Amino acid sequence: MSTLRKRGAGLRKVKTGCQTCKVRKIKCDEGRPVCSRCLSTGRVCDGYGIWGGGGNSYASRYNTANKENVPSPCIKQSPSSSVSKDEQSYLHWFKLRIASSVAGWFGSRFWALTVLPALSTEPAILHAAVALSAAHISCEFGGKISPDVHERFILQQYSKAIHYLQSAMLHNDRASITIVLIACQLFTFLEYLRGRSKTAETHLRSGLKLLRDLHSSRSVEHFGVTLVKASPLARATEVAILESFGTLHIQVDLFGRDMADMNILLQPMQVELPQPTFSNAQDARGCLDKILHGILLISQRLRTVGRDTDDYARLVRGREGALSQLDAWHEIFAKTFPGFEKSLLVHGNISFADLPCSLLLNYHTMATIMCKGALPLPESTYAAFTADFLSILDSSVILFNAYSVAQSLPEGLDRANTIVEFGWIPPLYYTAIKCRVPRIRRHAIRLLDRVSYKEGIWDSLLAASVARKVMELEEQDSACERDVQHDGALDEVCGMGAYSPVTLPESSLFHDVHVEMRDEAMSRARLTCRRWRSDSSLEVIQCCWDGESWVHEDVEEKDMD
Repeated sequence: MSTLRKRGAGLRKVKTGCQTCKVRKIKCDEGRPVCSRCLSTGRVCDGYGIWGGGGNSYASRYNTANKENVPSPCIKQSPSSSVSKDEQSYLHWFKLRIASSVAGWFGSRFWALTVLPALSTEPAILHAAVALSAAHISCEFGGKISPDVHERFILQQYSKAIHYLQSAMLHNDRASITIVLIACQLFTFLEYLRGRSKTAETHLRSGLKLLRDLHSSRSVEHFGVTLVKASPLARATEVAILESFGTLHIQVDLFGRDMADMNILLQPMQVELPQPTFSNAQDARGCLDKILHGILLISQRLRTVGRDTDDYARLVRGREGALSQLDAWHEIFAKTFPGFEKSLLVHGNISFADLPCSLLLNYHTMATIMCKGALPLPESTYAAFTADFLSILDSSVILFNAYSVAQSLPEGLDRANTIVEFGWIPPLYYTAIKCRVPRIRRHAIRLLDRVSYKEGIWDSLLAASVARKVMELEEQDSACERDVQHDGALDEVCGMGAYSPVTLPESSLFHDVHVEMRDEAMSRARLTCRRWRSDSSLEVIQCCWDGESWVHEDVEEKDMD
């Protein structure tokens, strides 16, 4: 038996080795980022699938020494456009308010490295930024400006940006493609801000397809997921663009939106996490994003792949690898920010500067629950994660209190309403959807519903409405509503002993919650929920949100698939 175990372990190691060693059918030592066998023989190591790695390409061998000194690309100069007085004022607003607010809690590199430098050289980016700025002002001061006049101005700037883009696309060189990708991002943010979700997703899909085609020579297919790998010599601008598109892609996936034709991993999970510490919170967030994106795609594939297939076995191993990555990330986080978690536990409050760390822990906890729940297990299994959901709720209350203080300041808080970056909504929404403790679910929904808050595609009020509807549908035949108390303070969380899961029949719990924006309005959405009946047949429930109430719809036969 022991001999068999050793032999099996050896086989498993070959199966999980780099792609090059698999093709050569030799044992891989699984060195990171490049395995020793490939390095010693001068071969190109093709890495470890969605777990990143790979390298030793012929270009990188000759350029590694100068890699750190490669300057960011200068975006191609274009004839400067004449900027009107109105455009100047909106441009000033963009630089003053938007470029800082969209960077969010962690300071996204996309805006500093790509957008701001391009404003002075690229008319297409300038007019796209002016349109975005006008839409942002319209959201902040909607009642104080003429909507018709403002909308005409936005469309005028939109048209100008597209006009200049058409000229750039004629060149079809790398610098022009960079401009197109930046503009595509700005258009996506603009449409989300205007409440035109379908148009925004059209821009997002276009950008993702362009990135996939641009990096096709380095892309790899793994069980239905296209891994878009940037060159080892990719410059800061290219990396920032990939990261920004990756963030938007994660947001769409987290909200249960259907982009099945876009199974693209823009941020391959790098097993080689920095040691011994992260350089800062932004570095920690970037690493966690990569792991989370992989978990989301693995979870999607696990729901569609047959259990008896080789793909399923590989996905299960991938899930186990993700859990190891999450553990490693947490260890490095603890070394980077020593004493933070203990202080949070003891004092129950933190300084404003530490809020990004609290947010990171919320996402780490959510990612861990998602990864552990990725296998097709009963939905009641989530009762085992009550302590984790309570941790998310506790941290969210701290973030909520900080938000409330920031809103009371004369200048408000630029980071309170970000256009694209992650904030506190997704982990809280996930808690409201998946937690099996009625009091925790209701507390999470009340927090979401308390203030109107936007993060990219996320709207706190819509998220609260969706979560409340899901909860009502799951609990409609139980006594939860009658038994749960609603008089708890919004800014306080009780100890673990005050919360206990409620056992609902498995046939009441949804395994899939899908949200589709409708009618070009963010307040209108279609909710599709799926669960297994007690006789193992599939039940699909659809209803639409008109901004005030939910209206149930008949389910078409194709929706039952």
